[in-house]
Amino acid sequence: MTTVALVGATGNFGHKLLPYLVAEESIVEIRCLSRHPRQSHTSQKVKDVKVDYQNLGALGSALGGCDVLINAMGTNMDHLSSKKALVDAAAITGVKVYIPR
Repeated sequence: MTTVALVGATGNFGHKLLPYLVAEESIVEIRCLSRHPRQSHTSQKVKDVKVDYQNLGALGSALGGCDVLINAMGTNMDHLSSKKALVDAAAITGVKVYIPR
């Protein structure tokens, strides 16, 4: 059973990907990481997690126990440093698979 972290679940690509992740039986939890979580899902698999992409500790807490990180983050704000922090936190917490956009 797999736990997936999805960044950018409300964006152009992420919102299209989320229903497929929900439908996948081998996925038991999907953590949607966002600066502004929406908390309006039809599946109990989906958990919204508010994160500060500049806080490595908070990112590590959000990613703890995740097997896969899918990064569908947009390009607004300081996305390059946010992506770097995300990759660093994934490495520290032992995320096995990273799928970049």
